Parts: sequence; C-alpha cells; structure tokens
Amino acid sequence: MRPKATLNEIVSVSRFLVGSALALICLAIPAHGDTVYSNLGSGSTVYNSTDWDVSGPTSLEELTTIDVAMGFTPSGNFDLSEIDLALNFNGVPSETNAITVTLNADSSNAPGAILETWNLTGLPSFFGTCCTLQVLTPTSTVALNSGTQYWIEASPGASDFNGGWNWNSTGASGPFWSNISGTSEETVGALDVLGSSVGPTVVPEPSTFVLLGLGMLGLAGIRRKLLVP
Repeated sequence: MRPKATLNEIVSVSRFLVGSALALICLAIPAHGDTVYSNLGSGSTVYNSTDWDVSGPTSLEELTTIDVAMGFTPSGNFDLSEIDLALNFNGVPSETNAITVTLNADSSNAPGAILETWNLTGLPSFFGTCCTLQVLTPTSTVALNSGTQYWIEASPGASDFNGGWNWNSTGASGPFWSNISGTSEETVGALDVLGSSVGPTVVPEPSTFVLLGLGMLGLAGIRRKLLVP
C-alpha cells in the first residue's frame, strides 16, 4: 500500500500555492493614479487671470509666432495618464481658435523630441469665467522617468491664433521656455500631470507561472495519494 499524504502536508502545500497565486494577482493589477506634478489652486482660484502669450504670425494682436513651454521633473517612475492645462483664446471672432500642445523630452534645458501631440480647438475665452481646464490623455503608453526633466509646449494651431497659457495661482515657479527668450526660471503656467506609479516589477516572468503550475500538479498528486488505497 502506498503511503498517504498527511493532512499537514496538504495544508502546507495549499497555503504555499494560494500565497503564490495572490502574489501574481497583485503584480498583475494596474498601479493606481498619482499626481506627478501640480501647481493648480482650488475653488475659483484654480489659475491666475494673467497669462503667457501664445500666438501665430498673422494674429492681429502679436504679429509674430510665440511658443511657450513649462518644464517639470517627476520624483518617481510613472506611465502618463492625464495632463490638465489652463489655456485660453484671446483673438477676435474671425481668428482661428486652435492650439497645439506637445509633451517633449528635454534637450539641453529646452524642449526636445516630441513624445505626444494634442491638437485642441474651442478654447475658453480669456475674458470668460474661471475655471475650465483642457484635459489631455495619451494615445499610447508614455513613460515618465524619475529625475528626468520633461516639457509641455503650447504653440499656435493656426497662423492667426492668439491666446495664452494662464499663470498658476499658487506662486509656483520653474523652468520656462519660449522661442523668443529661451529658458529661464519664471512663474509657470497652470497645469497638473497625472500618472500611474511604475514599480521595479510589473509583470511576472513566464517562469513564475511555470513554477505555479508545477506546484498545482504536485498538489493534485498528493490528493491522489490520499484517495487511492
């Protein structure tokens, strides 16, 4: 007669397999959303009424192209989930209400390679009421690495566009760039950046699933030994 597995053996193996399964489930669950960067206020003071100009070369107000960008540096590793900006349209009705926003890598302390692009229309009037934000979501995974500077750039979406990026209302200053004056430390435009935290291990390796499968087979063998005389 073959020896039967003891109850303690079955309980021990079962606990191990259940614990392994729970660990794999936790690794597979997406990370929660976090604030990567934010300078937004609250209530009726989400942002300031003053703004940085953004304009095209044929706009009646500026008659030159003005692009601006704000820099931020994540304190951890994230996958981008959302960017919120305070942008406005300050042109006359005959001008085009369109702006282009890009997320850029850094290149010598200035906006570099474009990581994502959004083309926006129908911005709220500069003379409107507070507080409408433009909500931008990525079309693909964009990794934001800890300690690496990134830029969010606003440029005219049409040659006759005139508008701006409202200042933040919390007194935050940081890296500011424009095609007119270059890079400096200034009061930055109102924005926040949201993302999902990325840990050192997000997806279990295939070998882990193989080990779990072998454990399940072992448990089945022990159960068979217990049942077969």
